[in-house]
Amino acid sequence: MNGTDLPDCEICVADPEASTYRIYNSIVIGILVPVVGVLGIVGNALSAAVYSLPAMKSSVNMYLFALAISDIVVVITGIFLYFLLSIECAGPFVTMIYGLGASYVFPVSHIAQTSSVYLVVCAAIDCFVSTVGPVSIRKHMCTVQNARRAVIAIAIFSVVYNLPHWFEIEVVDCYEAQWNMTLVMLTQTALRLNELYITVYYIYMYTAVLTVGPLALLIILNSTIIIKTVCTKKDSDSREGEVQYILCSSLTDSLYSLN
Repeated sequence: MNGTDLPDCEICVADPEASTYRIYNSIVIGILVPVVGVLGIVGNALSAAVYSLPAMKSSVNMYLFALAISDIVVVITGIFLYFLLSIECAGPFVTMIYGLGASYVFPVSHIAQTSSVYLVVCAAIDCFVSTVGPVSIRKHMCTVQNARRAVIAIAIFSVVYNLPHWFEIEVVDCYEAQWNMTLVMLTQTALRLNELYITVYYIYMYTAVLTVGPLALLIILNSTIIIKTVCTKKDSDSREGEVQYILCSSLTDSLYSLN
């Protein structure tokens, strides 16, 4: 009992058995995650700057530009969710910032992740068509205008698909004894605790929409490009195919890292 009608926050409950984990958590999440995250932000920002140059204007570079921006959001939200959580014991200010912000940052992180996945897929399809497709199809499909439309469609789809995440957690007031003050904490809603919802949305839909489905498509695209590259007899076409294969392989690796 804390003398109030509020639940206990229990932010920094002492647990001797968890001391090793706290040290590990402080090193990995408290130090390495921000450092690697900042490097990721800088790297993606530089990539976005390069892909936005007039000389780099192309359909695939439009996807890669949007992917760099999306990945920046993924990194920033990841730092917020994991780094701030690891230092919640630092003081009530950090606890309040995390508690009030995480309910918004959490769904935004999923929106950015979904966008990144399908930007990778669209970029792979673009380089696939550029390598394997007839010239007439390339001219109609692989355009900056079509790429821009696809990016907008991906953004809309990502927002709609991740709407349920906005209703999975809620912010409630709680009492923290060590600071003798009222703070906020996150709790799961009835939706997030619903077994049917978890089974359908988190297992079946996540597997089909964000992991196995996109990855299987990229494997098919890569396999086709490999066959085309190996079978072609023209040196110029072969070099072009090799370049496209390297790009698609890199995109496949990017998708794997996102999941």
